[in-house]
Amino acid sequence: MEKSMLNIKTIIFLFGTIFLFNSCMYKSVGGLQHIKKPEKANSIAIKYDYKTIYSYGETIPFGIEMIAKRKVKKTPGYLRGKLSWENFNVEVEGGSFHEGVVYIEEGNKSDVKEVILYVELKGNTTLNTRKTIPLRNIEEIEIEYDKSNALLGPRGKIELGITNVFDNNEITQTEGFLRGDKEWSLYSVEVEGGTYREGEIIIGFPENHKVKVIASLLSNPTLKTELTIPLDYKGKYSAYYDGKSGRHGRRGNNGFWGQKGRKFSSVGGDGGQGRNGGHGENGRVGENGMDGEAVDVYVSAEENKELGITIVSVLSIGKYSGRKSVAKFTPEGGSYLIYARGGHGGHGGDGGIGGRGGDGGRGDDVKKVTHKDGTTTETCGVGGNGGFSGHGGDGGDGGIGGKGGTITFHIDESASAYQYLIRYDVSGGRGGDAGMAGYSENPGQGGKGGCSNGRDGRRGRTGMRGFRAPDGYKGPTPIYIKEPVKIDWEKMAQT
Repeated sequence: MEKSMLNIKTIIFLFGTIFLFNSCMYKSVGGLQHIKKPEKANSIAIKYDYKTIYSYGETIPFGIEMIAKRKVKKTPGYLRGKLSWENFNVEVEGGSFHEGVVYIEEGNKSDVKEVILYVELKGNTTLNTRKTIPLRNIEEIEIEYDKSNALLGPRGKIELGITNVFDNNEITQTEGFLRGDKEWSLYSVEVEGGTYREGEIIIGFPENHKVKVIASLLSNPTLKTELTIPLDYKGKYSAYYDGKSGRHGRRGNNGFWGQKGRKFSSVGGDGGQGRNGGHGENGRVGENGMDGEAVDVYVSAEENKELGITIVSVLSIGKYSGRKSVAKFTPEGGSYLIYARGGHGGHGGDGGIGGRGGDGGRGDDVKKVTHKDGTTTETCGVGGNGGFSGHGGDGGDGGIGGKGGTITFHIDESASAYQYLIRYDVSGGRGGDAGMAGYSENPGQGGKGGCSNGRDGRRGRTGMRGFRAPDGYKGPTPIYIKEPVKIDWEKMAQT
C-alpha cells in the first residue's frame, strides 16, 4: 500500500514538473509571446508566398515559424501568430525590414537579382536560417478596362486593370477587375476626362467624348502605358429617390422564471409554493416606411455631328434632398430609369416568451415520532403548489409601407420623340410583417409530500400574433410639362 502511494506521488510530481517547465518557456506581454528559454527551441523557418513574383519597389510579407517542445509558434502578420518579432535578429540584403515586411529597394537594378533574408534567434545564435527570394525586372506594363461592365457616359464607372510583363515572360496583375494580387499603390495613374481612385474611373463631361488614362510604375517611371477609351453613350442609367424603409420592431423581453419553493426539513414541514413565472413583453411595432421623394426631371436632346449620333440629356433633382443625377445617352442602347418608391415598413417584433413557473417545494415524508410515554404519532408535510407560467407576449404590428413619390417631367421639344426611353417606378412600399406571438413555458410542478402532493401550476396563455401592415399607395401618374430645357453641363461638372 505504501509503495502504491509512493508511485502515485511520483507521477503527480513529474506531471507538475513538466507543466511548470512548459509554462515557463514563454511569457506574454501585450498579447505577444516572448521566449524565456531560447536554448530549448528546436528549429526556425522563414515562410512567405513563394508563388508570387516580386520586383523592385514592392514589399514582401513573411513570417517566422518556430518549433519548440513539439509545439509550433508563429509570428504575427503574414502567419497570424503571436510570437513576437522581438525574439529575432533580422537582416536583409537588397531591402529593409520592419515588423514582418521586407521593403525592396526601388529602381530597375539589373545588378541586383535577389533579396536575401537572414534570421537568428536571440539568445541562441546556433539557431538561424536564411532565405533567398529571386527578383524579376518588369519589362512592360499593359492597361485595359472591363468592357462588359463599363458605363461609357458621364458619371459612368470604368474598372481598370494593369498587367506586368517580366523579363522571363511571366505576368502579374492588379487586384480588382483582373483578380490579381498587385496593389494599385505600386502605380501612378493620371486620367483626362474623369477622376481616378483605386483602379476605378468616374467619367466626367469630356468635350472630346474620350477618357485618356496614363499609368506608370512608381519604382520605374520610365515604364509607362496609355489607354484612350471613346465614350459610346449606350449606358443604361438608374437614379434612386426611394423612401427609407422603417426599422423592425424590437422583440419583447422574455418573462423571468419563477423561483422554486423551499423544502422544509423540520418535522411535518410543508413545501414552499413555487413562484409564478413573469409574463413575456409585447413585441414593439415596426416603423412606417417613408414616402418616395418628389423629383423634377429635365430632358433635352441634340444631334452630335462629330459622333453622328443623337444624345439625350437628363438631369433629375430631388426636391427635398437636393440629390442630383445626370445622364447622357443615345437612343440606340441607352435608357434612364427613375426609382421613387415608398420605403418598406418594418416588421413587428416577436412577443416575449412567458417565464416558466417555479416548482413547488418538497414536503416532509411520513415520519413516526415516539414519545416518552411510549406512544407514537405520525407526521408528514404537504408538497408546495407549482407556480403558473407567464403569458406569452403579443407580437408587434408591422409598419405601414411608404407611398410612392411624385415625378414631374420637364420635356424640351427636341426630346419629345425619346420620352419612352425614360421610365419610372413609383410603387408603394411593402407593409411590415406581423410579429410572432410569444408562447408560454411549462408551468411549475407540484412538490411531493408525505401527506399529499402539491398541485401543478397552470400554463400561461399564448400571446396574440400582430397584424401585418398594409402596403403603401402607389405614387400618382407623373406630370409632363413641355417647355424649353437647357442643362448647364459646365456647372454639373463642378458638382
